[in-house]
Amino acid sequence: MELAKILPDGTVDLRHCTSKECEKYKELKQEGFLEFISETPPPISPEQIITNSFDIIKEQIVQKWNIKVNTKNIYNQVENLKHKLEDSDYQIIKCYEASLVGEKLPYDIKELHAVRQQIRDEINILQKKINNA
Repeated sequence: MELAKILPDGTVDLRHCTSKECEKYKELKQEGFLEFISETPPPISPEQIITNSFDIIKEQIVQKWNIKVNTKNIYNQVENLKHKLEDSDYQIIKCYEASLVGEKLPYDIKELHAVRQQIRDEINILQKKINNA
């Protein structure tokens, strides 16, 4: 059996005691230790982080898992996508210059625009996740 006591910093002092250690069990109970109920952490995505917390419910310490948005990971994804946009800026500039002097465009501007718009859409989705965190 596992017994636990919630410490002032929110962590748990966890002790294991077998049925043969009745005296140890009684001592721990007198020190404020309660039966510990652990929970298996749920699966998460790279855009999430997980932390645990502990609640006292019906004279038992129950472990709970809290899932939050991993804003650092999402910020990194946004930065990488912005760099992708910057990497194709020169193609936009070359197309613009060619159009100003009446020359044939060196790149398929419709395809270029569609790819860049898809990147912008991904950035917007990620930024909404950050704002809703």
